Amino acid sequence: MINKKKLFISILIVLSVFICLTSVAAQDTTDANLTQDFADEVSQAGGDDVHIELAEIDDDSKASQEDNQPIGQSNSEDIISEPDDGSFEALESKIDNAPDNSIIKLENDYLYSGSGKGHGIEIRKPLTIDGQGKTIDANQKVRVFYIVSENVILKNIIFINGNWGSTNNGGGDIYSRGYNTLIYNCTFMNNKASNDGGAVYLTGDNGVVSNCSFVNSTASEQAGAVYVSGDNGVVSNSSFVNSSARHEGGAVYLKGDNGVVSNCSFVNSSSTSYEGGAVYLYSQNGVVSNCSFVNSSAKKDGGAVFLKGKNAALSNCSFVNSSSTSHEGGAVFWSSADGVVSNCSFVNSSAKMKGGTVYWEGTKGIVSNCSFVNSSASDDGGTVYWYASGGTVSGCSFVNSTSADDQGGAIYFNGNKGAVSGCSFVNCSSQSGGAVYWRGDDGIVSDCSFVNNNASDNGGAVNCHGPDSIVSDCSFVNNSAGNEGGAVFWYNTRGTLSGCSFVNNNASDDGGAVYWQGYNGAFSGCSFMNNSAGNNGGALYWVRNNGDLSACSFVNSSAGNDGGAVYWSGNNGKVSNCSFMHSSGIYGGAIYLIDTNSSVYTCIFVNNTADIGIIHFENVNQENISHFKINNNIFLNNAGGREISFNQIDNNSNADYNWFGNNATNYDMAPATNDMEISAWLFLNATANPDIINISNVSEVVFKLYAYTPSGVSEYDNSLLKAVNLTLTPTKGRVNTTRVGLEEPVQYTAESRGIGKITATIENVSYTRLVIVPKNNITSIKASSLTTRVGTNATVNVVLAEKDANGTVTITINGVKYVGDVKNGQGTIVLPLLPAGKTKHTVIYRGDDNYNSKTTTVNVNVNKYYPTIKATARTVHVGDDVVINVTRLPELATGTVSVNIGGAVYNATVEDGSAVIVVPDLPLGNYTLDVSYSGDEMYKAYNTTVTFNVNKLITIMQCPTRTVHVGDDVTINVKLADDATGTVWVEVNGTNFTVAVENGAASIVVSGLPEGSYALDVHYSGDEKYKSRSRVATFNVNKYKVAMKATAGSVRSGEDVGVNVVMSSDATGNVSIAVDSGVFSAEVIDGVASITVPGLADGTYTYDVLYGGDGKYKNCTSSVTFSVGD
Repeated sequence: MINKKKLFISILIVLSVFICLTSVAAQDTTDANLTQDFADEVSQAGGDDVHIELAEIDDDSKASQEDNQPIGQSNSEDIISEPDDGSFEALESKIDNAPDNSIIKLENDYLYSGSGKGHGIEIRKPLTIDGQGKTIDANQKVRVFYIVSENVILKNIIFINGNWGSTNNGGGDIYSRGYNTLIYNCTFMNNKASNDGGAVYLTGDNGVVSNCSFVNSTASEQAGAVYVSGDNGVVSNSSFVNSSARHEGGAVYLKGDNGVVSNCSFVNSSSTSYEGGAVYLYSQNGVVSNCSFVNSSAKKDGGAVFLKGKNAALSNCSFVNSSSTSHEGGAVFWSSADGVVSNCSFVNSSAKMKGGTVYWEGTKGIVSNCSFVNSSASDDGGTVYWYASGGTVSGCSFVNSTSADDQGGAIYFNGNKGAVSGCSFVNCSSQSGGAVYWRGDDGIVSDCSFVNNNASDNGGAVNCHGPDSIVSDCSFVNNSAGNEGGAVFWYNTRGTLSGCSFVNNNASDDGGAVYWQGYNGAFSGCSFMNNSAGNNGGALYWVRNNGDLSACSFVNSSAGNDGGAVYWSGNNGKVSNCSFMHSSGIYGGAIYLIDTNSSVYTCIFVNNTADIGIIHFENVNQENISHFKINNNIFLNNAGGREISFNQIDNNSNADYNWFGNNATNYDMAPATNDMEISAWLFLNATANPDIINISNVSEVVFKLYAYTPSGVSEYDNSLLKAVNLTLTPTKGRVNTTRVGLEEPVQYTAESRGIGKITATIENVSYTRLVIVPKNNITSIKASSLTTRVGTNATVNVVLAEKDANGTVTITINGVKYVGDVKNGQGTIVLPLLPAGKTKHTVIYRGDDNYNSKTTTVNVNVNKYYPTIKATARTVHVGDDVVINVTRLPELATGTVSVNIGGAVYNATVEDGSAVIVVPDLPLGNYTLDVSYSGDEMYKAYNTTVTFNVNKLITIMQCPTRTVHVGDDVTINVKLADDATGTVWVEVNGTNFTVAVENGAASIVVSGLPEGSYALDVHYSGDEKYKSRSRVATFNVNKYKVAMKATAGSVRSGEDVGVNVVMSSDATGNVSIAVDSGVFSAEVIDGVASITVPGLADGTYTYDVLYGGDGKYKNCTSSVTFSVGD
């Protein structure tokens, strides 16, 4: 809310001055100064205590402010306050007739009806018009006021539909050429001008527009709402909605020195063809402060604000959705020198060309403590484009800034001697220089942070093309480049990069963190962690001469090809006092070097990996001109086949006096190198003074490196190496520190007797220095012999003569060491589950802090247990397996049981105290066998017996038969067990039929049996396996049925009748026919017979013909019919 007290005081001061004003020209200067004082007071009142919202300025609030307005206390005591007809003529008359310095209070609204002066009602005297919230409607035909007098005040008036249609001067509602014009608490709606100032045009000095609102104001030329061209002009505490101009200043055009725009809001402001979408400030020492800009646009430069004038300031403003649709400076365009933009926020700014938010054309400007979010430019400088020299950007934040197809996603510096400091860059992107692109000389980027920035080509965060530039004390995290320089791309001479950190940066080609293509570069005090390159130089790619890389650390750097951490292609390069850890590449896991006169010294290389060489030197000249030096470095726990590799080494290069992890135990083992011999190297050793001490005494131990040379071991100045710390681990004493540098003395204090050890460790290298504290001897040791049983624990008691001895005693049996504790001179050793036998063993007392070790012997007798055993078997038949069950052995018993039958031994394994012996194919008989238990580690051997019988099997015999006919053979099929042998026989009518059994079967064939029923005894003889057996076979022998046919022909009266009978051809016997006169018969021969029947009377007869049967065929009948007579 507005701090009314401050505003009241400041305006009251101004109006007090106005009361004293006269038309004397000599007072003009004083008036101007007082009006400027008002502007200053308004500016001061517009600090943290002032906040204006559009909703606060409405008709009711303006009308109700009369009693509180200090302006109402103005020019004189003459107050004119009569109503009239509301015409412009009436208003003009009231103004003309008013005395100088009087106050006119409007009592009614006014509407332009077509008469009156078209250029506006003239005000030619100093006075105040207090509209008291009344409306003046120009009906879109004329301007309202034309002011030529000084010291005119307009307040609490609503201006609508003002229209100045001429191209001379401007002001759709108000034109003033007088000094000290004050427009206060007024509303302007739907106003326009064909020239400048869609609502207000002020040309005199000290003009003030304050606490006003402007809605839908337009101008065909400049200043869609307010045009101020005099010095010391002020536009404050006002709101502008939907203001537009074809030329400069979509809402406000302020042209005059010391101009001020403060505490204003601009919504939907635009310059449709030129610059300054909301404000165009053409002023020396001009100020735009505490304003908000929403949806501002300009076709050309400065989507929201265009500033032109030295020593201007833009501060504490907010910009949302600002754009330059075809040129530069999406929010701000600055064309003069010595300007300041401070404490502003910019959201969603864009420019068609350069400078998505700010385009700075003047020298020595400052942009400080600003925030930029979502800025974009199609050309260079997604947020800021700095054309001139001496620019400074400090304390700013840049988020999501983009330069779509060119350089500098956030900042493009074209001028010399620029500086970017204390800024943060997040998610910025461009083709080159994802965050910052530097073109000018002597540039400085310092104390900045770069996170998640990207360049599709080079320099994911920074691309520097200017000589003598500096990047210092910056942090680079998660930046990436589609080509080279994941964080920084440097292309020029005499550059300096220092005190920076690089974490998780990546380049698809070379230089995962930095790509350096400049002569005489200096690179120092930087840290690199987790940087990677798809090709060469996982952290740094250096491609020019005379470079110096010093005091840097490289951790987890990786390259798809060569130079896991550093790839150096240039003469006279120096790498010193750097550390390389966990870096990896194909050639040169840490460093890859090309060309001549390069050196690597006072560096440390730890846990790096490569296919060939942790440092690899490629002598592209293949001549003795390389002068390559690798000296006074440390190589520990690297994996690359060899620490240093050379391709085409020359006689002028050497790699002497490096430490490859050798210690005093392998000091003379030459390091592995490629294509070069190393004549001198370092190894770790230690001294202890004195090396024999008593308890609580001190020995000074010093670990240091010595040189091994062709002439032997020599002293070496350890200060030539990069400082490292050794980790110390003492035994039997303490040290005054657990971390110590080379050549630094450490105090070892003995705490117990024996051999004290001080082990120094670094990575995979360790060396132990011994300090001796003498011990006492044990005078005697005794161990008690013992007898026990197998499977039980045995205890050996040990007694030492010295009752204060402690520690342990041991016995080793069959390679197993058994340990017992000793306390106060006595100890016990428990020997679990010893094997059977009588043995003698050595007992060793191992000593303690005060006593040496001592040995003795002990006899140990371990006996086995007697087992119990039972064996059983059941009677079986010949051919069955005999199963002998051995039981009652102890459950823990193992080993085997066995039986011996005629020299054949049958075994079984004992499990869970039992075993089963299977004996196959025993012959018929009664058996008694010895069963033997073999014994095992716990139980002795033992024997018992088992008795059983082997009997023949009962024969199962089947004799199936079938009924046959007379003359057929009778087959008796005898079925026995498949493996049965022997014979079967049967006796028929005194005849014996005998057949041998094959495969458990036999068939007996009996022929010629007459008709009848038979029951025959079939006998089986038995064999070695099966008993003899008899069974009855029953069957029948039946006659055949015969097929018989009888025929007779008709005869004449008195003739004999011949009956012809036909049947089976082998049938015999007789056939007969019985008639009234008797029975007539005939013999059957070969199945044919003919019966003659005489003496039959005439007639037709049917008679049965009877067949009497024979030995094969049954009897049967057949009828015959015949006739006697004509």
